[in-house]
Amino acid sequence: MDVLLSAAAYERFWDRVLQVVPQARAIRLEAGGDFVGGEPTSATVAWFTDDLYYDDLARRFFGALVRDPALAWLQSSAAGHDDPVFGRIRSGGARLTSAHVNAIPIAEHVIRTVIDHRHGAARWRAAQREHRWDGGPHDEVSGSTWAIVGLGSIGRAVAHLAGALGVGLRGVRRRPSIDDPVPSVTPDRVHDALRGADVVVLCTPLNASTAGLADDRFFGAMAPGSLFVNVGRGGLVDEDALVRGLDRGAPGAAALDVFVTEPLPPGHPFWDDERIEVTPHIAGSSTGNAERLCDLFCANLAAYVEGRPLAHEVL
Repeated sequence: MDVLLSAAAYERFWDRVLQVVPQARAIRLEAGGDFVGGEPTSATVAWFTDDLYYDDLARRFFGALVRDPALAWLQSSAAGHDDPVFGRIRSGGARLTSAHVNAIPIAEHVIRTVIDHRHGAARWRAAQREHRWDGGPHDEVSGSTWAIVGLGSIGRAVAHLAGALGVGLRGVRRRPSIDDPVPSVTPDRVHDALRGADVVVLCTPLNASTAGLADDRFFGAMAPGSLFVNVGRGGLVDEDALVRGLDRGAPGAAALDVFVTEPLPPGHPFWDDERIEVTPHIAGSSTGNAERLCDLFCANLAAYVEGRPLAHEVL
């Protein structure tokens, strides 16, 4: 079995892969962009890790995969699979498994964002830069009401941490269940869930039914002065509608980690809009992801060679 992976993943985790498949052969994509150990188009298994996002290595990696007639299975590091390259890979007959290893850092990012907003951290930082002692009260997180749109692994992790802070929670998901961590409604009632919420967190997948979900009606249902947080995908949001909502005061502010166009162009108005916190799609980027992804890949690799179902397979 030929396994295509990054040189970084090989150095750190290959011994664990060999514990599952001792006869496996590694084809490594080096930091300089060269493939070592074999031809990438002979790989039957590919393991995409987050380090490949840097230095244009993702383009080299996926470019090899779409030309690989032998590819039978790709383990992705991402929870979403809306990028067209995944469709091209699957259309060639390869199986695709996603990963839900970044729920912890994304949930922590959301909590940090909301606390910063409600505590007025931007004001403190500005005062520090100006050597100015600027006190005053701030809003508490405890007792606020949040609507979480999307209750997959990320939404559940957000609910878990927010609940520990004394937050009142509502959820939106396709098929509400008694096992949901918060009371939930279906997407056709999303506007009901938004009304009166102090914080709205968008973490649903991007697909044909959710594209442009956050539109004028969505923002029109939000409470004045509320905070809108998007850690899902940029395509979930009509960005012009968001600006119109901010101009009306509902929401009062937004924290965006994802955008319709990424990287966000240097001239984009969001950069200079003080009502919007811009982070460069880093909510899920943490040092803990690699170990969790390796655990998932090795478990799926064992299932793959034994003919058992794969966890998080995209069907």
